[in-house]
Order: sequence, then C-alpha cells, then structure tokens
Amino acid sequence: MESCKESFTKYFKYFITGVVFVGSFQCNLLYLANYPEGSRQYVPKPSEHCLPFKEEILTTSDSVKIRLYVIQQENNASKRPTILYCHGNAGNMGHCLPVAERLYNQLRCNIVMLSYRGYGFSEGSPSEKGLKIDAQTALDYIKGHEVFQHTKVIVYGQSLGGAVSIDLVSKNEDKVSGLIVENTFLSIPKLVPHVIPPLRYFTFFCTQKWESEKAIQNLKHIPILFLFGECDELIPKEHCNRLYELANTEGGKDIQSFEFGTHADTVAQPDYFDSIGRNFAVVCASNQNRSMEAHHVLTKCGFKVKSYGTGSAVRLPGPSLDRPNIYPFGTPYDYMFKDLHEKDVKLYKQNGLLDMLDRNRKIKLAPEQWYTEANETFDVIITCEERCFDAICEDLTDRGEHKNRPVHIINIDIKDNHEDAMLGGRAILQLAQMIDNEQVTDLDEAIPGILQEWQEKYKYEILHSIAYF
Repeated sequence: MESCKESFTKYFKYFITGVVFVGSFQCNLLYLANYPEGSRQYVPKPSEHCLPFKEEILTTSDSVKIRLYVIQQENNASKRPTILYCHGNAGNMGHCLPVAERLYNQLRCNIVMLSYRGYGFSEGSPSEKGLKIDAQTALDYIKGHEVFQHTKVIVYGQSLGGAVSIDLVSKNEDKVSGLIVENTFLSIPKLVPHVIPPLRYFTFFCTQKWESEKAIQNLKHIPILFLFGECDELIPKEHCNRLYELANTEGGKDIQSFEFGTHADTVAQPDYFDSIGRNFAVVCASNQNRSMEAHHVLTKCGFKVKSYGTGSAVRLPGPSLDRPNIYPFGTPYDYMFKDLHEKDVKLYKQNGLLDMLDRNRKIKLAPEQWYTEANETFDVIITCEERCFDAICEDLTDRGEHKNRPVHIINIDIKDNHEDAMLGGRAILQLAQMIDNEQVTDLDEAIPGILQEWQEKYKYEILHSIAYF
C-alpha cells in the first residue's frame, strides 16, 4: 500500500506539473485543499486535544467566510504571546492541532489558527491573492480582540504557510513581535526546477509566485526564526538557508536545522519546541566544570543552552600546581579523558577530573571558546566568575549593536570545585526557571525583580548588565 509520504510526494509533483502547464487551472492544482481525502468534510476540533477553544467565522474584505479556531490560555492570557498559526499546503487547521497542543501546553501561548479559503469548512477557492487576504483578516481579528490586542503577536507558518506568514509580516511589521517559518521556499518558480527538473525552463508560466525571497528583505526590526529539516524531500534546505541570508532585520535572526527532519515531520523532531524558547548561554574560563554542570542540568530540564569558556586555553589540574594539563579549545573531551586516564588514572579519578570529563563528553564534543564559537543570539548569558563577566561585556561591546537586541548578562560567583559547581548548577537552574516563568513576558522589565527574589534564596554575589547585540 502506498505510504502517506509517497502519496503526498506524488500529489506534490502533480501540482507542480499543473502549475507550469495549465495556466487557468493553476490554483486548483497548486493548493491541495482536498488532500488528504476528506479534508473538506471533516475538521478535527481542539476539544479532541483537551484544548479550550472558540470557533469564529470571519468575513474577509472580499466577502469570503473563513473559519478560525481561537485557543486562549485559561490563566494570564493577556500576559502570554499569541501565535497566528498559518498551516501548510495540504489539509486544514484541524490537522495542525497536535502542534497547537504543544504550543499551548509547553510554551503557554494563545493560538489563533485559520483554514484558508477553500480549505476545511472555509468558503471560496484558494489563490495567492485570496490567502493573503485571509491571513490579513486573521491578524486584524487578533489586533481587535479584547485580550489578544495587548499581547505580543508571533506569526508562525509551515511550508506554504511560511510564505503566507512572510508576506503578512512584511506588510504589518509594526503589528507583529516575531516571525517563525518552517520548511518554506524562496518562490514557486524557484521550487519548480527541484521538483520537476525538465520544467525549469518554463517557470515563467507560473501565476502563483509567492516571492518570499523579496518579501523577507522588507523586514527591518522583528526577530525571525528559520526552522528546516535536513531530509526535506520536497523543499531543498538551500531555500531556507538563502531566506536566512537575505533577512536583514535588526531584531535578530536565527536558524535551526533538524538532522532527520523531513518535510512533514520536522515539527516532530526532538528539541523542536525547545528551539522556540529563550536561548541561554553559560560561561566559565575553560568550559569544563562550572559551565558544563549548568549546561548539564539545564539541558535535562528542557532549556535551550550553550556553554563556553573565555580563557586562551583549557587548563586542568595536573600532578602539581606548576604542571597543569593544558589543551587547546576544541580538543574533544573524550581525548582529554583518555589522555588523563593514561597519565595517572588513580590521581585523576581521585580528584574527580575523569568523572567530570566523562559527564562532559556525553553532553557535547569539545569545549568551545566564546570568542571564536559564540555566533548565536542569546537572551541570557550567565557567567561563573567576574573576569568572565567582564570579558563577555567587553566582547559584546566590541562586536557592536548590529542586531540591536538586548542580552542580559548575569554573573554568579561560583568557586571552581566539583561541590560548588553542583550547587551553582542548581542555583542557575532555579534562575533560568524564574526567567522562563509563564508570567514573564517582558524580561527587560521583570529581570530586576527576578534577580532580587533569586538572591534572597541563594546568597551568591551577582552582577547584571545589558548589552545590545
């Protein structure tokens, strides 16, 4: 029996062929509103996923009635972000409810999701012009909603929904706080040569263009997150990478790939939803003891975290104070473990270095130096001693404010021994949990109170600064 993936791929190639050769019927062949079978007759409801919801019927500016699901947080809805969910090409909004469930429960977001015209129970027939009107209608609904109008709005689109989202945000940047797109394309004409190579010379027949590569360049100040599966069989990963390159927003941009993600199941990959949350970094001198203990406990609790060192090299205790073990950054933890094991297994087992390195090699490959490896955008950077704090502040100042995004740098003085590293890791975890609390929507405003409350419980000396990067 033909698998769902094989069937979807076959249908996708059929519509690309139609796009090129059948001008007046392109919309019917491009938009897979009837796939999978029954998509126009049955739309799953949020209640099937234990989600509270209200179904709305909106009339667009061209008099088409479209359907929305409005899924509002039961507590503190006005303090939580609102996601406008633009689904992919096939199916209807009900097919996206497993994703909405994660967004609601894990990320604690309000959600507004729509079935485009001609999809699900929405009226009309789909077209590029029509879908753009539908998305605008949904955004206008959010901005007029008694609760959602006060929240940060994030537009999230998958595949075709990514193109819908990019176009919508390019025209409404002042109404939106963020954009997330997954497995989307540069344009339909640029997608044709990949799906049906012999038709690459006939793309000028396309009337449905979805020129995201142009629209993405109109975004000036909102943050953008690009997500893609390395194994996407329909849309080459180069499309998402190129969109990332073209984006020139001052709000910052990030891109995350998922090694085994295909076109349909990237959203099901491990850590997918963690990639949408706040981004933490932990820094000590050698990226060995304190930063790696915090990296370990934060990762176990589902935080998105990286760790670094600010030293010139990795220094570990040796047989005497004047004979340390020195390794370049980038030397695998496994190599260090085997090297010390061979030199003096009894000594390095007794002082805990072998246990530390064994833990580290299970977390990542090698220690990373901040100056050469830290190229991501972080929301919070936690340092473990004052000289590291000073180094990070100075480095971010030297890098300049080209993204103009606030980064909170917090120093917690933790002694460099195994016991204090463990205690410090737990304290850092508590701080991260307070920062990630569901009621914290404006971190810049909330951070002084968070630090004061945290310090009442943990008696560490702390420093705090804000950089713009």
